[in-house]
Amino acid sequence: MDLRTKTLISFTITLIIIIVITLILSSTLLLSSYTHLEEEQVNKDLARVRNLMNIQIDDINRICGDYASWDDTYAFVNGDKADYIPLNFVPETYENLGINVIIVSDSHMHIIYEGAYDREHQSFIPLPENLRAYLDYDSPLYHDALPDSSAAGIIRLPEGPMLITSRPVLKSDHSGSPNGFFIMGAYLDDTRITALSDAIGLPVAISAYNNQEFIYSVVPQNDWFTTGFTPVEDIYGNEAFIISIEEPRDIYNQGKDTLSSFIFILLVFGLISGILTIGVIDRSLLSRLSLLATHVSAIGTDGDLSQRVESVGDDELSHLGEAINRMLKTIEDIQTTLQESEARYRGIVNDQTEFIWRYRPDGAITFVNDIFSAYVDVPASSLVGRKYTLTIVPDDLPLFQNALAAVTPDAPATDVEFRVIHHDQSVRWQRWTIRGLFSQKNEISEYQLIGRDITDLKKAEETLRESQRMLSTLMSNLPGMVYRGRGSNKYHWTMEFVSEGARDLTGYEPEDLTGSVGVVFNDLIHPDDAPQVWKTIHDCVAEKKPYTVNYRLKTRSGEEKWVRGLGRGVYGRDGESCAIEGFIMDITGIKKYQDTISEANLKLNLLNNITRHDILNQLTALLGYIELSREDITDESVRHYFEKMERIAQTIHEQILFTRDYQQLGVTGAQWSRISSTIYEGIASVDLSTTRVSVDVDSLEVFADPLLVRAFYNLAHNSLTHGGPGLSEIRISGQETERGYLLLYEDDGAGISNEDKSKIFNAGYGKITGYGLFLIREILAITGITIRETGEEGTGARFEILIPPGAYRITPGPEHS
Repeated sequence: MDLRTKTLISFTITLIIIIVITLILSSTLLLSSYTHLEEEQVNKDLARVRNLMNIQIDDINRICGDYASWDDTYAFVNGDKADYIPLNFVPETYENLGINVIIVSDSHMHIIYEGAYDREHQSFIPLPENLRAYLDYDSPLYHDALPDSSAAGIIRLPEGPMLITSRPVLKSDHSGSPNGFFIMGAYLDDTRITALSDAIGLPVAISAYNNQEFIYSVVPQNDWFTTGFTPVEDIYGNEAFIISIEEPRDIYNQGKDTLSSFIFILLVFGLISGILTIGVIDRSLLSRLSLLATHVSAIGTDGDLSQRVESVGDDELSHLGEAINRMLKTIEDIQTTLQESEARYRGIVNDQTEFIWRYRPDGAITFVNDIFSAYVDVPASSLVGRKYTLTIVPDDLPLFQNALAAVTPDAPATDVEFRVIHHDQSVRWQRWTIRGLFSQKNEISEYQLIGRDITDLKKAEETLRESQRMLSTLMSNLPGMVYRGRGSNKYHWTMEFVSEGARDLTGYEPEDLTGSVGVVFNDLIHPDDAPQVWKTIHDCVAEKKPYTVNYRLKTRSGEEKWVRGLGRGVYGRDGESCAIEGFIMDITGIKKYQDTISEANLKLNLLNNITRHDILNQLTALLGYIELSREDITDESVRHYFEKMERIAQTIHEQILFTRDYQQLGVTGAQWSRISSTIYEGIASVDLSTTRVSVDVDSLEVFADPLLVRAFYNLAHNSLTHGGPGLSEIRISGQETERGYLLLYEDDGAGISNEDKSKIFNAGYGKITGYGLFLIREILAITGITIRETGEEGTGARFEILIPPGAYRITPGPEHS
């Protein structure tokens, strides 16, 4: 049998076998693949149903946490809030929250409130008896009473499945220890199941768990529909329910259509190939092809690309021989270039800072760069050709596996982050780009991974998130509104940001007050107050000083509130103001209280003035009568008693005058005053003609009560009265310290004994009225200024007046001597 016949017969038989095998394999594998895809789709939809049900549980858990972490709930569990239940757990509460059961117990699991509500009939019902089986001491619902602990899940009741959650009872700010448990439950009724069905667009059903009924996770019903099952665990971890969905078999039917088309194409292709092959064979080319193949095979066997095949004649085969020779030349050149390129490529790759790692689907490594070899502390020569896997943290292993599964010809690359256990046993974060290299048949031939260690980046991100969370929590809990405004006009600033406190302060939502299209904040300020408010802000921003301003604010409901705004300007690199930032608080209650106090003070001061005037008039008359009576008394013992009466009346006169000074404390409000001018004004009415006075605090300004001038009068008067004949000098000086500004008042008189140092500031202690130093201390204390005596008896008195930071400032001013 000649070559032509052999080739024809062999080709025909081979073609038939290939077609048959291909049909069998493609039919089996293709339909199996589509069935597998169908199962994956059903399992994904089942996972979506479980995720949606978990979201419903999380919603109930969040609501439960809101009630559990509440001061009112905490007080109710302690027995301090009797109206807690009627105020909070009314039918509207259950309706609005979508809740059927609420249980509150103390820390010993004693139920102090239980409520069950039938949402269908809109009425309260007894607590389901079967639910009490889940409320024993070992129930997961009574978990460890830690501030951030919780229990949530599903339980099985005769009335139907119930979504249930439990949280520890805490104060609103999470301070103190948990004192009980707050439990909420909602039936997984038709409304919730319908919501699950609508969310995934497929029919969803939930039934009690049955080992005989639940056999396969995906069960085809017919050629058109398939059913998927998945178990659901209750809070004890037992499989209590079965979720099922019904899904059309679109993928399976598409696979059948694809297989039919493939079979048709394959048969047509086989028939055409056979006809063409017969035609070629008929042209008697097999012998020359065999010779050509022999030459090419020899070159391939030797591996010497410098050899060439014989090319005789001027037909297609000769041209093929010439083409093979040219191809051999090209391959020879490419091989040389490839070797040079590979050397350059290896150098570039090894110089990269990223890890580079390539391996085949069987796990055998084909390449690693030096940086990856150093990172895993394994030489590259020991890695290439062998299998190596990263030690991924078990919880993150699905992330890596899912990323590999996501690599397809349509999406050949994906990114993934996960944790690994480093060779030093530390846990490190890594980020990888996984790229699949596919063959012409779209099969994975190799994986290429490029990555880096991102542990430091993860730590920085976590720090940033925590900082943002703390800032958000702080702003949300402030009793007022934090704001940032920007603008170029003196009276019009656009709010860029306002905190959640804007809702309680103004009645507007934060987004209503921000941006150029929202409510202009200037329109909320009372028209009578707006000019002064913006003038104060503008002047302080221009002087780069913080500002404080009180004004009236009109809320969304028309209510008028008194508020206090505190803030300062924000400046650019050029020093020009570009924004203002600050805080606004509601002081309506304080304002009303101040007005009430002011009115009461006016009435009391009027009464005191009238009473004091009448007493002083009576004392003047009494002193006059004592003086007249003494002139007519000759008995020395009686005269002695009249002298005592006169001294007592004088003391009463001085004490009444003291009440006049003490009455003025804090009436007019503290203000800034230059201390040197205040000192000279205070001592001006004291006869210090024989005493030298030096004041060395010209640049100091103090924020104090206007009666500060009276304090220096009393100090000078005490020096003159108690200093003795040795008094010749009074010195007033000062200096800044870490605690504030220390103002010193010194004289060179007799001084104060150690026994009297702790008593001289007490009311009534002294040789005359006993109220001078007491009044001084009260005047200074209004703005937090303290005073003490530190001199030595016999060398003079020394009073240290400490002015706290914020109550003084150093400014240039005129000098005095």
